[in-house]
Amino acid sequence: MKMVTSNFSASSCIDIASVFNSMFPESVPISFSLSRTKFRYLLTDALQPYFQKQLHNDITRQHYTLSYDETTNSTGSKELEIAVRYWSESKGLIVHHHLQSFFIGRTTGEDLFEKLKEALDNAHLPLNKLIHLGSDGPNVNKKVYRLMNEECLTVRNQKLLNIGFCNIHLLHNAFCK
Repeated sequence: MKMVTSNFSASSCIDIASVFNSMFPESVPISFSLSRTKFRYLLTDALQPYFQKQLHNDITRQHYTLSYDETTNSTGSKELEIAVRYWSESKGLIVHHHLQSFFIGRTTGEDLFEKLKEALDNAHLPLNKLIHLGSDGPNVNKKVYRLMNEECLTVRNQKLLNIGFCNIHLLHNAFCK
């Protein structure tokens, strides 16, 4: 966890076994090793269920907003980043969590909508608690917004709250005034 909170590279754990053996000569097994791939596995597969459960327990009774962004990463692949924002009773503040990432190619509005629903299903977040859908641009994402609105009408007989597409800019500008 120190590597994550300090924003260390996954490669920085390669020689950590020798450090642990020096610190705790009788406690660390001789065969202990930690490669960058093993470290990534520990973060994504071993610890992810714990943090997913923490998020689920914290957000269960709360309404939430969903934000998403399509971006091209450093390797030229398109990614879809999905985040959730909600009021945390336990922390007493608004919390913003990364929910899920998807590698995508060329996509349609229907494809994005399906990925958003998949992320909600994977996180066990009920659609009837979704109050707003935020994205970075209105023209590209009108179809996604319309599809999500229709789904919300079906599930709970109520549309999404419409404060515009890029809620970050709206709120930032409101605070600046």
